[in-house]
Amino acid sequence: MNQLPDPWSFAFSSPTRIVFGDGTLSRASAAIPFDGPLLIVTGKSSALRSGHLDRLLAALHPRKTAVFSGISPNPRVHEVLLAAEIGRQINASAVIGLGGGSALDAAKATAAALAGANLSQLLLTDSPAPATTLPIIAIPTTAGTGSETSQAAILTDESSALKQGLRGPALTPHTAIVDPELTISLPDNIAAETGFDVFTHALESWVSSRASALTAFYSEFAIRTVLSQLPLLLNDRANPAPRRAMSLASLLMGWNLANASTCLPHRLQYPVGQRTDSSHPGGLAALYPAWMRRAAPLAPTPFSCIASLLGASSHLDAPDAVASWMHSIGMARHLHQFGLSSTDIPALTAAVRGNLATDPCDHSPDALAAIYSESL
Repeated sequence: MNQLPDPWSFAFSSPTRIVFGDGTLSRASAAIPFDGPLLIVTGKSSALRSGHLDRLLAALHPRKTAVFSGISPNPRVHEVLLAAEIGRQINASAVIGLGGGSALDAAKATAAALAGANLSQLLLTDSPAPATTLPIIAIPTTAGTGSETSQAAILTDESSALKQGLRGPALTPHTAIVDPELTISLPDNIAAETGFDVFTHALESWVSSRASALTAFYSEFAIRTVLSQLPLLLNDRANPAPRRAMSLASLLMGWNLANASTCLPHRLQYPVGQRTDSSHPGGLAALYPAWMRRAAPLAPTPFSCIASLLGASSHLDAPDAVASWMHSIGMARHLHQFGLSSTDIPALTAAVRGNLATDPCDHSPDALAAIYSESL
């Protein structure tokens, strides 16, 4: 019989330097300790439309910079390769990711590509990114993905129809500049989706077999933060208190992702995202009720915490309470809303990859298919 891991015996890695606070974007140049040219990787419109890109360029002036602003919400390998070509042309000394998780993930992958990594091969083999990966500076404009402190980059490789994580310690950002003021301009739906993403990272990294006493502490903090502060943030984006709290919870969950990982919902969402090009948190929201019903009996501590916070009577009632809370913040989803049907379930199930053993639930193909089916 296998012995369960001892949560009070652990190693924890948190190498990223954090520069946190309102207005820190204006001090970006002093926070980036690299003298050579800088490559900024960002999305196609939001950073420009919000003015964040112009503010960053002004903060970095007169340093030499180049910008690649062609990253999709689900970043593609070919987009990263285009960004890397610009980085080679300027002989970039570091890569700056500015935006939500997609832009930050793309910046990480760009840094790896500039170090000679074959991204398609790494995604297929789950091999780590090369240790020679260029330094990465992460500047999140959302509070949710945790990519500013994690060691993963989620990419879609259209050549192999694969959405998977590029991983490794070298992808951990050297510095994260976390300015909660950047989240003021988020549309309501993005604020809700990214906030829900924090919740999923907190719950799954607490349920995970790799959880430790420290990651559980961070998870509980993040869950309490999201349940109390996200509704306040959605009601009043200008309120600094929930903005700061959500940004802090997000970066802490990046550390949890690196040290405790996630569970089945994330593995199940990647095929959904690849097949439908839907948002990551939206896919998670569709899968969550079915997964929680299975996980709650096996993980009473985290679900008891949630039950207490949401006024449910026991950990077994927590999944229904979370589903009601999700509805209240506009995060109720079903897979059929993404154009999926029962005929897609075999292909989705066959495409699930990654370490499923972090989850206490049954992860046989039949069990995975059942979650997909119940999530339609």
